[in-house]
Amino acid sequence: MAIPADNWNFQKGDLSGYTHQGRVGVAQELRGLVNRKYLPFSSPYMAYIDDPWSADSTDGTRTQSRHLAPAWDGGGLQIPNRDGTLTFAGDGAYLECPQVVAQRGQQLCFWYVFIGCDSLDCNDFALLELRPPGAAPERVLICDIQMLERLNPGKPTQSREWVQFVYPFAQDFSGDVRWVVCNGKVGLPGSAEALAWPSSLLLDNIQLL
Repeated sequence: MAIPADNWNFQKGDLSGYTHQGRVGVAQELRGLVNRKYLPFSSPYMAYIDDPWSADSTDGTRTQSRHLAPAWDGGGLQIPNRDGTLTFAGDGAYLECPQVVAQRGQQLCFWYVFIGCDSLDCNDFALLELRPPGAAPERVLICDIQMLERLNPGKPTQSREWVQFVYPFAQDFSGDVRWVVCNGKVGLPGSAEALAWPSSLLLDNIQLL
């Protein structure tokens, strides 16, 4: 399986061709911070990875319901920060495209919006993971709260507009491609705060060029 030829920009209105865990879905419109409206980049639908819209409005904890998928546990991820500290993953979600094959020199391209819904010390993040079988995954940061703070000082939870992300393959690749979103806490593994106010990654227009 490769990037789904019939659902590379979620034009089918579902997640066929992908696997996922946590609160992941497709939408035609979403509301972000300060009631900002988000529309798909190119098709009638976009994917969202993790779901701040189902969080409790008072404390940010996830609303539990039989209609909502349980959160993914974050897989014990630890992400290095620019200042030498670590961000420890809390809960989150991921979307995966299995069995992608790419040749050296090709590029994985997609458009995204990262909606940060937490404070700077929590540092929620979105990652691209390339997962060849039998080998450690390669992880590339897409965006995090600290990046939003650098772009918009004093407003770390402000989200970006649609941004293109390009990953160049330096060598042949065969494996799964995963987009990960997690709550994060700087320097404090297992902090309860890392489980509140989930952020989200909007995703559209995935291509292997």
